[in-house]
Amino acid sequence: MDNFYRAKNKENGEWVYGIYLPLLDGACMIPDDARICRKAEVVDGEEINGHLIETVPIKRSTLGMCFGIEDNAGMPVFSGDYIKVKTASVVKSICGLDAAVQDGILLAEETDRGFFLFDGETFSINALQFLHRLQESGGEFTVCGNIYDNPELTPEARKNSIA
Repeated sequence: MDNFYRAKNKENGEWVYGIYLPLLDGACMIPDDARICRKAEVVDGEEINGHLIETVPIKRSTLGMCFGIEDNAGMPVFSGDYIKVKTASVVKSICGLDAAVQDGILLAEETDRGFFLFDGETFSINALQFLHRLQESGGEFTVCGNIYDNPELTPEARKNSIA
């Protein structure tokens, strides 16, 4: 899953999955179901034959890299996803934490140090190590939303709904 990303289509706001291409004037993605067409053109008297691949303009701010791991339902985890851990006690036993993670929901983010999970306050852990250990120990986790489509899952919103 190297170089596998998702981002929102700049034109219609729908999710696009594929290969990210940074451009000088923006960004685009080659979707994983991209169409390829043959093209022949005459340029300066020379016939040029080649192929064109479909690209989709994206909203760069929604770009998220795939972590290379899937949840228990087979959904790939991307940067910007909210992960729901089935039981907070599993989080405690794997991480040696004294405090439970609020609602068992963690935010998956790509940082300059790698992929991490955050609870919005104090909890931060290497995502790949934690999620692999969680799966190996029989624990479960699911992608339950993302920061772009689910504002109700932010730590602030969840605190306010409890209060």
